[in-house]
Amino acid sequence: MVKDSGSDFSRFFRHFLTMEVSGRMVPFMGEERMLGIIPHAGGASMVEIWELDHALFSPPAVNCRMPWVNRQVSWHYQVFNFRFCWVMQREWSDWFANLRSQGTPADVMAMDATAWLVGAMSYVLSRHWTGYEYGLVDWHPEWQDYSHGHDGVREYLKGTYRKP
Repeated sequence: MVKDSGSDFSRFFRHFLTMEVSGRMVPFMGEERMLGIIPHAGGASMVEIWELDHALFSPPAVNCRMPWVNRQVSWHYQVFNFRFCWVMQREWSDWFANLRSQGTPADVMAMDATAWLVGAMSYVLSRHWTGYEYGLVDWHPEWQDYSHGHDGVREYLKGTYRKP
């Protein structure tokens, strides 16, 4: 067994910095948040990442305050708590539960979690940027995504995306 080398939070932050994206920790209302730059179709944008204490069990929260971000539920943005829907909770927890059951070291899982977050947020931010550039009101039906709620979980379990 590989020795544990820190908390999920510190592992995630360390791996985030190795992905050639900048990052730093900032205090926010009594907790630490990570600020990082994620590349996307429109360039690169700063995101806030928090809820990292248990990142290998549940996905971190992510927000981007750029003015071109469409803050509507249909654009995978949770208006009530200022965060993106960038991954399904069930998919994330299933993936990391499987890795834990195989004895995967926490550091390797943290690398996977970091790459997943950066890749998924790059995709989502690219869609938001494209929507802004082309004046799209709705998420384009050809863009792969899961529905929200129980329908999304059903799609995930069947291995399909939402149908346009």
